[in-house]
Amino acid sequence: MKLFWITTVFAFLLFVIYTQAQHKAGPEQCCFYFYTRNIPERFIKTYQPTHSSCPKKAIIFTTTRDKQICVDPDMESVQRVISKLSENDPNQHFPLA
Repeated sequence: MKLFWITTVFAFLLFVIYTQAQHKAGPEQCCFYFYTRNIPERFIKTYQPTHSSCPKKAIIFTTTRDKQICVDPDMESVQRVISKLSENDPNQHFPLA
């Protein structure tokens, strides 16, 4: 009986370690839905692309009020905002690949 409990606790610990390692290996933030309306450029502070392992390619805009909004990188208005932000702040440039 004692061996059963030791084996159970050991298996549980292995499971916890495994799931924690799996969690850290994946992307921190992915987008599953896009905001489809235009956002005025003056309200967007920064942008960053989602991780390449996310199911959808997306851009995350951070607004001046620190809200994060997922947008479609193929939208013309999104590309225009990204160009403006990159123009104004060269350190803001992120690769979109």
